Amino acid sequence: MSQPKAFSFIAAIIVILVSLSLAHGADQEQQDKKTLVSLTHSGTDPVGFMLYTLVKHQIDISDNFQLASQSENPIIRLEIITFDPNQGDAKFEATSTGYAELWTSTEGYHIMAVAGVCGRDRLKPVADELVAKTSDLIPTARQHNAKSSEVALRHFVTVDLLRENDELRDRVAELQGKVYALEMELAATKGMSLWRRLGGTKMMELLTAILVIITGCYALATFRILKANEKVVKEMAEQTESLQRPYITIIPYIVPETPLMVISIANTGKTPAKNLRLEIDKDFYKFGHRSDEKNIANFTAFRETIDMFAPGAELLFDLAQGFKIFGQDADPNLLPKIFTITATYEFFGRKVSEKNIIDLNPYHHSNQPRDLLIKEVAKISEAIEKIIPKIGDNDRSAVAVESYSTDSGDPLVK
Repeated sequence: MSQPKAFSFIAAIIVILVSLSLAHGADQEQQDKKTLVSLTHSGTDPVGFMLYTLVKHQIDISDNFQLASQSENPIIRLEIITFDPNQGDAKFEATSTGYAELWTSTEGYHIMAVAGVCGRDRLKPVADELVAKTSDLIPTARQHNAKSSEVALRHFVTVDLLRENDELRDRVAELQGKVYALEMELAATKGMSLWRRLGGTKMMELLTAILVIITGCYALATFRILKANEKVVKEMAEQTESLQRPYITIIPYIVPETPLMVISIANTGKTPAKNLRLEIDKDFYKFGHRSDEKNIANFTAFRETIDMFAPGAELLFDLAQGFKIFGQDADPNLLPKIFTITATYEFFGRKVSEKNIIDLNPYHHSNQPRDLLIKEVAKISEAIEKIIPKIGDNDRSAVAVESYSTDSGDPLVK
């Protein structure tokens, strides 16, 4: 092979290696951007296992997720529990599955759980829905993991401060031992020969200076111990407060099986919130009806101070149906899509003021939450309505079907 051909061959090999390296680097970068997800399945029914297999396949081919190995910590955990609702019925056995999905954070905090029943023909849509719901819950899981990391970090800081405290105590004990050794040396060196050689006055001055230095070191070490103890107490107090304090959580949500949007104000902490004051920065008229009595800003909860808001207490306020809030003729002065609710309250001698920006826009075009119980009640109502015409006129008064609606007269279920 001639020299130019050899150079060309080597250059081609280098180009191929560089291309492979860049491709591998791009693949690795794309892999690093994926969110780690843990997926587990419990159940022995074949249709449930097919559902689990479809969800696992969707996560495998997703650009946003990656299944975590046993040595990796996932951002979110998804557990699928399935059973055969027709077990024992030879005609319908293995034709559908009852499923329950539980989403938790890395540290095991509960995020959401859903349940349902689907047949073989709906496995793909249900699997797609579960993967989409997992994607929606990623920010919530990251918040739970961040809170857990913060508590763990405080724990490690407290342990480090305690260890530093112990080291300082050991140092003080060591300095005390040196002081005692010098005192013994001073007593031993009071012999006449050394006294005469160095001079009595100079010897006393030297030892006095050494004792002054050691005393200063002792005082400095004691001061550092005091400061370390103060840090430990402060960190422990802050950690205890964060675990025991009240938290006023304000969120909007959609009532299952209805287009109705509701605002929830709840105390999700461990202790009561005292002197709670709620303020809304815009007028919001329920169901778009302009009147003072429909204006949420005029409600008692937003005009008067709540002396004690207990743990687990919750206030619910109807807003309007989604088709009214996001309709083309919706008036933003009656039904604003973005507004702020400020919660000011006291606990443990402290007073805090928290602003909660309520943005309803993300709920536009979103699906209504599903509730199997409501569906079953609707089926029963339909069955009763079919039976009523077959009942005689004398017996119809004994059958009543009640329909529920909002205070605006609009139906909850369309």
